[in-house]
Amino acid sequence: MIVGASTAGAAAAYTLRAVGHEGPITLVGAEDTAPYERPPLSKTVLTAAEEPEAVWLLPTDTYASRDITLRLGAPVTSVELASGGFSLTIEDREQIAADVVVLATGGRARRPAGLPEDPRIHVLRTWADARALRAHMRTAHRALVLGSGLIGAECAASASAQGLDVEVLEMQTTPFPSIASRAVRTTLLRTFAEHGVRFRTGVTVNNCTPTDDGLVVQLSDGTVLEVDLLVVGIGIEPATELAERAGAATERGVLVDESMRTSVPGLYAAGDVASRRLGGRLIRHEHFASAQAQGEAAARAIAGLEPVPLPTPWAWSDQFSHRLEVPGEPDAADYTRLRQPGDGQIVEFSIADSRLVGLTALDQPRVVREARRLIGGRLRGSANDLERTDVPLKQLVDAP
Repeated sequence: MIVGASTAGAAAAYTLRAVGHEGPITLVGAEDTAPYERPPLSKTVLTAAEEPEAVWLLPTDTYASRDITLRLGAPVTSVELASGGFSLTIEDREQIAADVVVLATGGRARRPAGLPEDPRIHVLRTWADARALRAHMRTAHRALVLGSGLIGAECAASASAQGLDVEVLEMQTTPFPSIASRAVRTTLLRTFAEHGVRFRTGVTVNNCTPTDDGLVVQLSDGTVLEVDLLVVGIGIEPATELAERAGAATERGVLVDESMRTSVPGLYAAGDVASRRLGGRLIRHEHFASAQAQGEAAARAIAGLEPVPLPTPWAWSDQFSHRLEVPGEPDAADYTRLRQPGDGQIVEFSIADSRLVGLTALDQPRVVREARRLIGGRLRGSANDLERTDVPLKQLVDAP
């Protein structure tokens, strides 16, 4: 049983069949929609001229052709240990037995405490969320976005592209705090300013009052703003409740090993909900590529196959004309080196123990493609050579 019709869930189901698993596979999802790609939700779904359609993770006839039972609109409310496996409860009434369970439940969008329930206040996590926000953007004039992480920044850029007056609130003192490179942050902030998007940093929302004309938002510095819509983009809370009910260890997610096994035999977790210890650090990746790879890893473990090393983490974001890409773990760096070819293009290399551990790149897809194969490799010479644009990266870093 795979709980969560998500990127990780669909990857687990498909891979199980691909590696020869012959037993029954059921993929259960709380949403009414078949598994779809989530990256477009904050980008093309919001900005497309025509009514958008979901981008399916798998052709819709794949589930039947692979003998995968797909149950939608069926939230699992409990997973408990039972004789020989697990007992799952769907919508608090139907019970299903399973030998093995994969939790691919993702997470819930965070909301600041005290924020009222109002249709003009949006989060962006699901297809339904995106469609509601898209419709509201086409009638609104003033938008306030809470958070300048990837989702918040993308929503702000999309709203601005639709002609809205946009302001972004960031509780940290620096915009885009999840981006390790100061040079990249500076360039992005300049681009947002050129499109009229304003930032307020070091402030939070004290109060939000719905009125007939919109929302009156009082900030922690005493400022009062009047807006037509508010988008909350301050991250997610991993949905660990089912794992906890089954007795699995959790810490900022459901703790797993490299094969996505939890502390409970027969129970796996993959995607946004899963956290791992790596080199003394606790990591949890909320990105499409990682979710897909983790679903595949769980399937291989269930099938009794040797684990395949998980690929280098890789996040990307489209903001106005910029393509931001972050492979590896830039936060693990001891120091960095900056390469600026010109025209706003930036690559900041992150180094630890003379090894390339990650990079933050703006509009440098070719360098990123090369670097993704080299992350973890040792530098061949001086780290200062990374600043050169006339030498291929593979001549500066050994393959790991």
